[in-house]
Amino acid sequence: MENLPEEPVYESLEDEPIEYPDDIMEIPPEPCSTTGQRIAAGVMVTNAVLSLILMMLDGFADDTSSKMVGPYIFDIVLGISIFSGNHKWVKLAIIRVFVGIFIWIALALAQENTALAILQFIYGASLLILMFGNPKKVRLSIGCGMASIIALMWLSAFQLHFSGYSFINNLLLKNTYDLVDAENELLVNESHNYSFGPISSGWQQRKRAAVIKEMPVATNWFVNPKYDAHIAIITEKIDPDYIIDHVEFVKVVIENASNLDGFSVISKKDISTEKVDATILNTTANLDDLMLKYRYGLFSKNNIAVQIICWSSIYSFDNVQDDFSAAIDSFKFDDDFIMYDPNSVDNNF
Repeated sequence: MENLPEEPVYESLEDEPIEYPDDIMEIPPEPCSTTGQRIAAGVMVTNAVLSLILMMLDGFADDTSSKMVGPYIFDIVLGISIFSGNHKWVKLAIIRVFVGIFIWIALALAQENTALAILQFIYGASLLILMFGNPKKVRLSIGCGMASIIALMWLSAFQLHFSGYSFINNLLLKNTYDLVDAENELLVNESHNYSFGPISSGWQQRKRAAVIKEMPVATNWFVNPKYDAHIAIITEKIDPDYIIDHVEFVKVVIENASNLDGFSVISKKDISTEKVDATILNTTANLDDLMLKYRYGLFSKNNIAVQIICWSSIYSFDNVQDDFSAAIDSFKFDDDFIMYDPNSVDNNF
């Protein structure tokens, strides 16, 4: 019998297991939000929530507030997603911040509100510093420091809303408005034949150069920095051969004021005498996204017209309206004193 070939011997796979590279079965982990990105997301959510709360407290006073509800809700959803670790939304958030910076700074500068433009830049820059890449200690410190400035501004905003007083306003406005101590004595304007004051305590007077720069038509401008409240006196003298029509004078004042956003006349009361025509006017309007209350004392006699314009935010108005009434009450032409009872005028807003 012929010799048959031997059957081949196969090695058991169990004896010699196949070795695979260590990382061949590993799935790359999904990138997670960095610490800086989580902090930025928290700042974004906090800013949006506080903005919505303040708008609700204000009753959505203007159209701009109502239009911002959607973007703020978007910021909340986006921020929560990033804060929870979802890194894929970081690029969208960065684009959102970039666009927001340019739009809001442009709007603030268009309104000549430099302070708001600076705050918008600080807010946006803090988010970008924290969102780009994986910031370490130095960038985290800078970003958090800038965000802290925004936190202080929010604290000031809510303090102003609930108390009518802002510690930041009180700190900054004295330099911003170029104030000097107001003399506690009667202010006499001989060229226009009237007297005014003395102004109540807590008020200061703007330097003449600052008044000319911001309101050239005003002869005096008083400020209460604690409440960011203002009293300005505007005088006009026409040809002695003419007599000012008081009704037309009041009409022109209202027409000029109606150029302000959200302007509304709340009440109007004539308190004229035989020699002097006078009107007390209460209005509201928006200025730089802040709702203001105004009280006008409008006086005319012969060829002279005088406006005493008093205004403050809606939050601080109750704290200074007695000073406003006293200022208007103190005005007189020559010896013709206009005394009015504030209770007889509809001062309710």
